Amino acid sequence: MVDTRGLVGRWKGSRGGHAPGHLRDAFLDYLDRFGRGERPASVAVGYGETPVAPAWLLGQMWNCTDIVPGEAWRELGDYCEEHQQETPHRRTYGAVARWLKSQLRCEAAER
Repeated sequence: MVDTRGLVGRWKGSRGGHAPGHLRDAFLDYLDRFGRGERPASVAVGYGETPVAPAWLLGQMWNCTDIVPGEAWRELGDYCEEHQQETPHRRTYGAVARWLKSQLRCEAAER
C-alpha cells in the first residue's frame, strides 16, 4: 500500500474546493488515457510520480470545484459524442470524476 499522505498535504478531497496542481495534472493525464481507451491500474502523482490507484485519485477529485481546462473538456465532449454518452452536467473536476467513476462501473458490469 502506498503512503499517500505526502501527496495531499493539507488538501481534504472530502471538503472540496481548489485541489493541488499535482492532483489536477494526474487527473488530466488519467482522463486523457481514459479517452484513448486505456484503463491503467495505477496513475503517477506528484514530482516523485508515486503510483496510486485511479479510484484513490477520483476520490481526491470528487468534490473539487476547479474548472477542467478547455482542451480536456473538448476532448471529453468528443469522446462522449463518439460513444453516444452524455457529458457531465458541470465542467468541474469533481463532476468529471463522478462521471468517470460511473463509466468505469458500467464497463465493469459489462464484463
